[in-house]
Amino acid sequence: MSESSRSEPPGPSGNIEIEKISDIRDSTLNIAGRDVIHIDHVVIGDQASIGLKALARLLDNSPQLREVVFASRTRLEVIKRQIDKIADYKDIHDLLHQLQYSCYNMIRREETNFPDLPTLEVLGSYEMNMGNILVRLRAVEGRRQVHASELGWIGEVEEAQALLQKAIDFSHPDRAALGRCIWFLMRIINRFPSLINQSLLKEARDLDLQGLLETLQKIAPTAEDTSQDVTSVSEFIDGLNAMDKLNQHLFNLTGSHDSWQKLELEFVQFEEMLETEPSFLKFSWDELILPRLNGLLQGQDPEQAKGLIIARDNLDQEMVSPNAGRIPTLLRMLRRETGIRFFQADVDLKALCDELRKVAQPLEGIINRINT
Repeated sequence: MSESSRSEPPGPSGNIEIEKISDIRDSTLNIAGRDVIHIDHVVIGDQASIGLKALARLLDNSPQLREVVFASRTRLEVIKRQIDKIADYKDIHDLLHQLQYSCYNMIRREETNFPDLPTLEVLGSYEMNMGNILVRLRAVEGRRQVHASELGWIGEVEEAQALLQKAIDFSHPDRAALGRCIWFLMRIINRFPSLINQSLLKEARDLDLQGLLETLQKIAPTAEDTSQDVTSVSEFIDGLNAMDKLNQHLFNLTGSHDSWQKLELEFVQFEEMLETEPSFLKFSWDELILPRLNGLLQGQDPEQAKGLIIARDNLDQEMVSPNAGRIPTLLRMLRRETGIRFFQADVDLKALCDELRKVAQPLEGIINRINT
């Protein structure tokens, strides 16, 4: 048992507490543990992958090209490791969602009917779900891309599975074991998805996809000059164009995500002032929140942003002669609109992380070719 799980769990009646509204929205749109993926990202990811596979083929028939690529092998290896790490964080992110929706939520649903025989049988299927998730979590852990300090809670998943196995023993059903299983799962889901999400987004921000693009662009002239395989060269060049678009998506999405996140932090301080320092409210709104919000609205389709614009204008008008009774209501309306957009930026960025892994496999093929 990990040190973090030593404290005595409460009974099974405790309710999961989701800290952020974005987690609630995520749960409604990501029930299967997969994010919404926009079609342009998918096409670009596939095109980039095809381009790298074409480069791998070109290497087989061009010693000169092989030599040029070999000179860049260190950068290629570093970027490959970065993408692998992002992919593993994304896998953990998805598996935690599956743990919630395929295990925790379903077990809680059956709790009131325990230990009826049909309930024991159904709980057995959820125990199998948990086992499958554990196998995949241990596989990610075994790749050692994510530091062990971020994965200590996997042991708690194992404990939850063992407790569920004990609870559904047909000869001696154990309600106390079921309660402890639920407590462990609730604890994991309350704490670790947000931490893994933070690490995933940090790695996405730090990814040097621009460096990979620049390296491949320097290789392109040699590929064109030394190869007779016109089709593969053309696919490689198309792949570079796709990689450029992928890089732009990553740059734009990380920037958008950071901007919405900063606005959320301003709102937190604004709400604190509403309770403790109302005299500073208008200053905070005029100097901090409104300029940042207006900046985020620049370039957006007015029709699509209509709800946000109305919520902004309503609160802006109220700030002229603040009415303490109306401000909280108008602020909630505005935060709902901004929260939706913050969440969408989060979903888009994680969806792009899925696309990046399409680049990793052919990149590994190139590295293996030049190192042999």
